[in-house]
Amino acid sequence: VDGDTYTYYFTESGSNKGAGYSGEKNDYLYYEGRQLEADSGSDYQVYEVDGKLYLINESGKVQTSSKFYKVDGDYTYEISGGKLYWVNDDKERQGEVTSSDAENIYEVEYEKEYDL
Repeated sequence: VDGDTYTYYFTESGSNKGAGYSGEKNDYLYYEGRQLEADSGSDYQVYEVDGKLYLINESGKVQTSSKFYKVDGDYTYEISGGKLYWVNDDKERQGEVTSSDAENIYEVEYEKEYDL
């Protein structure tokens, strides 16, 4: 991930003090400490953290307003009643967004694996 910069948040107190935080904090979404963001140019993406689905924008802000959201200029998502739905360009619901629709959270890349 050369040249990329990331924002991190760590638990500030309790038995997990210093551990990477997972969940929503100050309107942003974190996974194991790293702030998640929608891919550049994609407007919004869905992530699942700790069993909950989140719609986030390119800066990592969690979207909660009940309205329609566009991706690449087309209506794609609707938040209504705290639920997230797929919609077509006529703003008609096509179904509820599920865990299987969520983006894969980053994976650790490594060059070698050592057996101890």
